[in-house]
Amino acid sequence: MTVLQYAILATLTALFFYLILPGAGALWVRRRWRRFRQALFRGASFPLLLSDTSREGWYQLFGRLESLQGEDLLWLDSGAGSVGVCVEDVPLFLFPGRGRSARRPTEPPRPVFWHEMLALAEGTRFYVAGMARQESGQMVFRQRRGVFPLIIIHEGPPQGLLKRVIWAGRQRNEYWNALTPGALTGGFLAQLLIALAALATAPGAALFAIVLALLPVTPLLPPGAGGYYLYRKIWGEARRRRAIRDASRFCGFHRVSARVGARVWLRELTALGILALGMGINSAVIALVLAMTLFAP
Repeated sequence: MTVLQYAILATLTALFFYLILPGAGALWVRRRWRRFRQALFRGASFPLLLSDTSREGWYQLFGRLESLQGEDLLWLDSGAGSVGVCVEDVPLFLFPGRGRSARRPTEPPRPVFWHEMLALAEGTRFYVAGMARQESGQMVFRQRRGVFPLIIIHEGPPQGLLKRVIWAGRQRNEYWNALTPGALTGGFLAQLLIALAALATAPGAALFAIVLALLPVTPLLPPGAGGYYLYRKIWGEARRRRAIRDASRFCGFHRVSARVGARVWLRELTALGILALGMGINSAVIALVLAMTLFAP
């Protein structure tokens, strides 16, 4: 293979492992959290499940854990009676909602399944929204028509809970997802293999592959670390604006939502551009150092 062919191979490998795979995971994560927020919007429109309710329908409920029946049926005290919630194969969202950042939390709710939980204390607060119907004289939330009930286990008062959860219901950085660690590791190893293959016949391409192998760590190195700092700051501001947009829309302030949410995507692109610039500067420095040392003629 020629130098150009090795360089093209290294470039395509970097695009696949460092951009396409984590990017696909990022789109999936953003879509998942968007669906979560949409479920919150729908749940907020449901009527409250009252003590005299006996008709099947879509309801929401604020309650406290009362008891567990069998392996997957929880009974909640709604303040006016007991209501069942079937948690079989249903994701539960843990939302602390306390501390200094309780009003504007930064950490998203953590999804878990019932079998992953060790124990819950009696009186633990729950929010449930979904389809409920009467079973043996009592209302029970269960999966219906392929739709799971939305279940949030939370701390703090129920007042303003949904607004706080909508504010927090988004990934802090979608690029870092379940695919990212494996993709970065695979990209690093693939670039090393390309560098080894090209070393004897195309040392320039081997240098290029090594520089690409180090891409995941280049944002943290000087002098481009300043770009990483600005990237995080601008990206965090864009995330905050998206949170304000959704929370404002939830409260009915549609003009505020539209104004604050305008061109959030432009801020995100600016952040990514600054990050890429910093990585480019660091990669050029690394390439220069390698050319003057390990790859010196």
